[in-house]
Amino acid sequence: MARDFISPIKGKRCSLSEVLYRLDWIEILREAIEMRRSSWGDRPVVEWRNASDEVCFALLRALEKAGVDVYATIIVWKKGTKKKSGV
Repeated sequence: MARDFISPIKGKRCSLSEVLYRLDWIEILREAIEMRRSSWGDRPVVEWRNASDEVCFALLRALEKAGVDVYATIIVWKKGTKKKSGV
């Protein structure tokens, strides 16, 4: 899922935007659709929630394949930033 050119950043400090930019987004979205095809129907109230979950899990898997430890990664919030509940 990760493009070959992501490997040079393993073990180095880099920004989240740099990592996200280097991911194969076509493959991430393809995997999200394949995980649960029913999430991509025409009932917005149900499907939007399910589809967002599938995109999230596909993104986490792509980050792990790129060498990012998604459970040990530390996010540094900007001062004065309001965090959404649950984050």
